[in-house]
Amino acid sequence: MSDTPETDRAWAVESGNGLNEVKEISRKLERERDEAREQIKELFYIAERAIDLAEIDFENDKFGVVSELRDGLERIKEGAK
Repeated sequence: MSDTPETDRAWAVESGNGLNEVKEISRKLERERDEAREQIKELFYIAERAIDLAEIDFENDKFGVVSELRDGLERIKEGAK
């Protein structure tokens, strides 16, 4: 089975019995997923703003940190799709 009690309970429910519990668990997981998506969007926004602020002093970015941050954020965004 899985590492989560909710999923374990869902798998343990016999066919036709406990359907409401399975629906409740599914709805809860969907709400958590949707909330996580909103949090990810907010984190992307915060990261982009931080990089924009760092870029203001780009001429002093001798080690290429701003470019590295932008590239890293783009890779994370692509992976989140």
